[in-house]
Amino acid sequence: MENFDIKGDETTPTVKFDATTGLLKMSGVAIPEDVRTFFAPIRKWVNNYLDSPQAATELILHFDYLNTAASKMVFELCDIISGLHGREDCNVKITWKYFRGDNEMRELGEEVLEQFYCFKEILAVDEHPF
Repeated sequence: MENFDIKGDETTPTVKFDATTGLLKMSGVAIPEDVRTFFAPIRKWVNNYLDSPQAATELILHFDYLNTAASKMVFELCDIISGLHGREDCNVKITWKYFRGDNEMRELGEEVLEQFYCFKEILAVDEHPF
């Protein structure tokens, strides 16, 4: 399976999904004009990844800002990934990173992640992960 990369810009996040390591990262701003069109290939890749996931999969999310429509898509992405939890020989972790002091992003991360039963972590950071 091929890796999946999108170079972010002022309205879309950078996406780096590595099928060989199970490390899936999204970072930046998520306010795409057409959220469904932007997230469609991401969802497709993730659904294909689920057919043959790594023993350990980590989804790392670090957003400067995301609008309501994008946050719904990110929630759905977390839901799909967390579905690996409970599958034999699959460990799943979702990490939500936010800039230290950005309480809005911290609270959004708490709201999103409380819905899932896989291992999860919320971390304050001082710089982007990639």
